[in-house]
Amino acid sequence: ENLQDISPIDADTDLAQRYALAVLYFATGGDSWKECSQDVTSKCESSDGSGLQSSAHFLSGGPVCSWFGLTCTNDQKKDIVTWIDLSKNGLSGSIPNELSLLSDNLELLWLSGNPELGGNLPQWIGKMKHLQSLSFFDSGISGTIPDSLYNLSKLSSLRAYGSKLEGTISTKIGQLKNMQWLWMHGCEFTGTTIPTELGSLKKLGALTMHGNAFGRDTLPSEICDLRTSGTKKLEHLWTNCDANRSCDCCTKCFPRSGVPVDGSNAEIRAEEV
Repeated sequence: ENLQDISPIDADTDLAQRYALAVLYFATGGDSWKECSQDVTSKCESSDGSGLQSSAHFLSGGPVCSWFGLTCTNDQKKDIVTWIDLSKNGLSGSIPNELSLLSDNLELLWLSGNPELGGNLPQWIGKMKHLQSLSFFDSGISGTIPDSLYNLSKLSSLRAYGSKLEGTISTKIGQLKNMQWLWMHGCEFTGTTIPTELGSLKKLGALTMHGNAFGRDTLPSEICDLRTSGTKKLEHLWTNCDANRSCDCCTKCFPRSGVPVDGSNAEIRAEEV
């Protein structure tokens, strides 16, 4: 697609998206991606196994919305990138600041299964006011959770397990009122205990916190209440076991050795999270 073929109303948006995504490509070692790099000889097949190419190679001359891993919506004659899913695609490097150019419209950002992708979560993540799902599990992303993340009022799914996140989890986590799926196990979080403010997340359906380094493994009563009172939406609650190799209200607990000990109603499998 040539610039002269882009209508004036689309030009600014299209150029900004192309620029942000091009920087993302090069910042994350795009030429070494497992699928759909700019090299036309790289594998680029449909996810349904049909073998028919349903995605274009990244940085190809076609519409941005045809590029691998991207999903768009059409808004006032503009094609807007709303989903980015580059999971398990061999990304390295770190998330570039230029990706913030997509902040106004991005609803989903999945970068999971890329162990060579490092760096910190950027502070500008909090500008993604429409972000609903953020996933970077089994990645090398490290550092603390930026305070701005707790301003993402629409965020309903956060999958950070197996990353290198560390430090304490802020009491501001209680601001994420739409959170439903919160997978935080196997990181390097510290602190006296799991924040009681998680108990204010009334829509929470799954919470995993085991494999961190909290000072006490006892669950706050406010979190247990999500299973025993009110809407009782919290079906899956995984944490470290206490000294008696049990837990008061979890569905599954894990000793420090990492071998799970089933609690009552232990019904979710590891591969499901």
